[in-house]
Amino acid sequence: MTTIIAVCLILFSCIAIIAHDFFWRFQQRLDLIPMLPRLQGAIVLTFDDGPDSHLKAWGDQWEDIAQARELIKAIDPGWDFQASITQNLARTLQEFGVSAIFFVQGQVLAKDESTHPVLDDLAKRGHTIGNHFFSHTRYREQAAKVTEKEIRATDNLIKKITDRQTRLYRPPYGQWTILRSIRLRLNRRLSHYFLPLNWTHCSFDWDKPIATLNRSNLEQQVSDMLDDIEKRPGPAIILQHDIWAYSALFTRLLLQRLQQKSKLTVINPSVILQSNSEVGQGFWWLGLIRSYLQQRYRCILSRATRQLASPLQDY
Repeated sequence: MTTIIAVCLILFSCIAIIAHDFFWRFQQRLDLIPMLPRLQGAIVLTFDDGPDSHLKAWGDQWEDIAQARELIKAIDPGWDFQASITQNLARTLQEFGVSAIFFVQGQVLAKDESTHPVLDDLAKRGHTIGNHFFSHTRYREQAAKVTEKEIRATDNLIKKITDRQTRLYRPPYGQWTILRSIRLRLNRRLSHYFLPLNWTHCSFDWDKPIATLNRSNLEQQVSDMLDDIEKRPGPAIILQHDIWAYSALFTRLLLQRLQQKSKLTVINPSVILQSNSEVGQGFWWLGLIRSYLQQRYRCILSRATRQLASPLQDY
C-alpha cells in the first residue's frame, strides 16, 4: 500500500510540474514556429502595425522622410516621396519578386480610409494579410472578451476591404497564452485562428528613426542578421514594421544581399498558411502538446549546446 501511495505521489508531482510549466512558464512562448517544416536558409518577411498612414501616432512622419531625401535615394533610387512607406515597400518586394505577410492594425484601417486601397493592393499583389488586433493593446491589459471583440473587428475590416478571410494573427508585442489560443479555437466566429505567428529575428526598426539613419550601420545590421540566419535552423521569421522607413530600406538591402547568397532565400508565406491549416485540423489539442514538446526540446538542446561550448560561462 505504501508503494502505491508513493507511486501516486510521484505521478501527481510530475503532472503538477508539467502543468505548471505548460500553463505558466511556457505559455507566453507558444506559437506556430515549431510546427513549421525545417527549411534551412528559408526566410519569411513579416511587417506589423501598418498600413502606413498620415494619421499615425508612431513611426516616421512623412516630413522627416522628405528631409532624408538624399540618403533614401542613395539606397532606393525609386523611392516615391508622395507614396507611403508601405507602398514603397510593396514596390521593392515586387521588384525582387517576393511575397510577405502584413499584420495590420484595425484602428489604422478604421481611422484612415486612404489605407484601404493600399491594403487591397497588397492582397492583389499576392501578399498575405494577417490580423494584428485593433488597438495594439497587450493581452494582460484587457479582458479576453474585449480582445476577441478587437480581433473580430479587425477581421471584418480586412474582409470588407480585400474580400478575403485572414487566417494568421500576431498578438501585440508577441505576448499571448495557451488559454487565449484555446478560447479562439472554441469561439465559433474566430475558430479559423489557432496558434499565433511570432518571429525569430527582428531589425528593431522602431529604435532607428529616419533622422538617425546611417547607411554603414544599416548595411552592417543586414550582414549580421543574414550571418545569424545561416547558422540557425530555418525558417527565419523576420519582424519589421512598415511604418518606419528603416524597414523598407533594410528590406531592399537584405534582398540585394540575398542575390549573392545562394544558401538563403525568401519563401512564399503559403508554407506558413499550410502549416497553420494542418495544425488546426482534427485533434487540435494535439497541436498544442506537440508545439510544447518541440519547443521544450529545442530549449534543452540549446542550453546543452551552450554548456558544451563554454561549460564555465554561468560561473
